[in-house]
Amino acid sequence: MSGVSAIAHDGEHQEKVAVGIGAKIRGILGINSNKGEKQAEVKASVEVGKEEVQARKDAQVMSKTEKKVEQDKNKKENIQKFWNKMKHRLQILIQGQEKLANRIEKKLDKMKEDGRDVAAPEVKLDNAKVLVKAAGDALVSADIAVADAIKNNEPKVALEKVRTINQGILAKIKAAHSALVDLIRATNETRRSPTPTPTT
Repeated sequence: MSGVSAIAHDGEHQEKVAVGIGAKIRGILGINSNKGEKQAEVKASVEVGKEEVQARKDAQVMSKTEKKVEQDKNKKENIQKFWNKMKHRLQILIQGQEKLANRIEKKLDKMKEDGRDVAAPEVKLDNAKVLVKAAGDALVSADIAVADAIKNNEPKVALEKVRTINQGILAKIKAAHSALVDLIRATNETRRSPTPTPTT
């Protein structure tokens, strides 16, 4: 091999070595680049996972909130049904007291026509009528109070308020009934008293 050929051969060898080294370097850099990409992918995947977990948690919270809202709505509807049933019973009780007062009034009118002194029973009748009317008025205005209690309170509190309203009206009805019972006694006593002898 001549000197020129040897130099050419050495140059080719060095070029191959350089290309090989360059390839190795590029390979190393490529690997490092791929690692960076993988790390970025892993990080992105973790972030996406976190977001999915948070989204599921938010959905669960929303689901619980919606479920509670629906439960509260159902409970409030049941409270309204309870009140409607109580209101019907209270109406029947009040109507009963009104009918009783009217019957007693008719008896007193007849006794008065017979010449009996019914002044004391008539006073009791007036008082009883006032109490019966108070119970009726309370029942009429109760609808607004009940609607307000149901609308502006949690179901448990609303139910307690409605029960209190119901008990308040019932107490008025009992007071009216007690007055009517007292009136019946007074009427019976007046009826048993001797009829005054007409003057000639």
